[in-house]
Amino acid sequence: PPPKEPVEGEAPDPPAEDEAEEEEVKAARLAKEEAGRLKKHVQDTELAIRTKGGRRWEAADGSVHALWKIALCTQVHEGLEAKTTGKPKKKAGYKTTYIGVRTCCVPAVLTAAPQVLDFGEITLSERKILHITLENLVPSEPQNIRLDPLPETACFAVLNAARPVKDKPFQLAVEFKPQYAQIYKASLRIFSQSARVEVQLQGKGVRPILAIEPDNGVLQFGAIVAPLHRADAEHPADMVEQTMKILNNSGFTLEYELRSVAQQDKNHTGVQPFTVTPATGAVQANGSQTVTIAFQPHQPCSLFREKMLVHVADQPEPQYLYLYGSCFEYQNYVAYDVEATQFDHLPPPPDPIIGPSGKKTFHLSFKAPTGEESEEDAGDPNVLFLKVGSCVPPGTRGQFKAGPGGNYDFILQPNPPFSDYFAVENGKGAVQSGATQKVGFRYKPPTDSSLQVGGLSLDLLDNIGQWITATVKGTITGGFVPPEMPAAQEVFVELKAYLKQI
Repeated sequence: PPPKEPVEGEAPDPPAEDEAEEEEVKAARLAKEEAGRLKKHVQDTELAIRTKGGRRWEAADGSVHALWKIALCTQVHEGLEAKTTGKPKKKAGYKTTYIGVRTCCVPAVLTAAPQVLDFGEITLSERKILHITLENLVPSEPQNIRLDPLPETACFAVLNAARPVKDKPFQLAVEFKPQYAQIYKASLRIFSQSARVEVQLQGKGVRPILAIEPDNGVLQFGAIVAPLHRADAEHPADMVEQTMKILNNSGFTLEYELRSVAQQDKNHTGVQPFTVTPATGAVQANGSQTVTIAFQPHQPCSLFREKMLVHVADQPEPQYLYLYGSCFEYQNYVAYDVEATQFDHLPPPPDPIIGPSGKKTFHLSFKAPTGEESEEDAGDPNVLFLKVGSCVPPGTRGQFKAGPGGNYDFILQPNPPFSDYFAVENGKGAVQSGATQKVGFRYKPPTDSSLQVGGLSLDLLDNIGQWITATVKGTITGGFVPPEMPAAQEVFVELKAYLKQI
């Protein structure tokens, strides 16, 4: 601001140097008054202690000693004294008893932080490690640390050995591994030649309840075009994503980890076909966690499979994920009809036989009748299926959108009389990208299987017959075609069945 104009009859403002001196004098006066008040407070406190029968004094080593006189007042009920002493009743009164207490406070030498080590809620049989920091406030005097043993049933343990603490802090690693669903508490006593500190340890063992969506854990990712001819820095390989949920149906935090248990085809040089995000984490009480699983194959394969364990400690039954996916060079493909279900082991994936000239042949064999049925034979035993599908549109990264796929046509090749016993169902049609169609192949045995000849029954020859075969040719067109490859794919299906006849 501009300087203030002087006014007649008014003293001019003092110079800035005089103002600084006044501030210093004022600050010194306030500090002196504060010191005087503090000294008077100490004197008044000591006088009050002496007046009430106590004492307080300080030693040369900095320790503070005190003698306290504590009064205990008790009210005597009317008539109580007469019963005990036989004296006449007196009115209710008070009796005072004094207790003398000696205390001593010494300067802190060793400190521990934190003073309460809280592990929180930990799933049973899981372990959590926290640290206690010890600091020596008198570095010139090293403190030789020793620990009192912890109770064996407390589920706490000190993992590292104690050592002398000098001018640098030292950390003790403490582990908590609960065995039962309950609250645990213990005291860790830490000693040195001139100090003693105590740290309270506490934690809670919990048993969260795990559930997943989908309930059976099966995720089908469909098929993807192989990245052999298209992937580069500007056009990364196709990838399809799906999500699943981990549910925590308990009032405790649940920590999970997804672990691969069995894998059909591993990638030894890069990203695995199935990747999980996040693979580890915590689910809050009565909450859920969405997990994203990406399928990005590295080479053609008719069937990628992987089994993953959703690991949560102390669960009554393990929960698994079963992941299915496929990868082909062409966008449209033919494959064996393998149902996506839970599995315990991984047999080799069923693949067609490719001849020297590149001829791709699928083999379907109908079971010979035995007269005994099993649960595996449920359904029509005279119908077998192949799957015609179309991969997700090239360039898919995440969720795909349905679009045009391709066409297929399966024709039974004439081979009388055996070809007359077979038929193709849904042999011609179109399939959308990301979808599949089933093509059925039916065996039609003769309806008349009677073995009556001239009034004579030949039942002993009931199962005598021969294996017969027929061939079906399939043509697949449309969709993405690899460079320098024919636009139409030709596949062959070899059908085999047992014909009862003499």
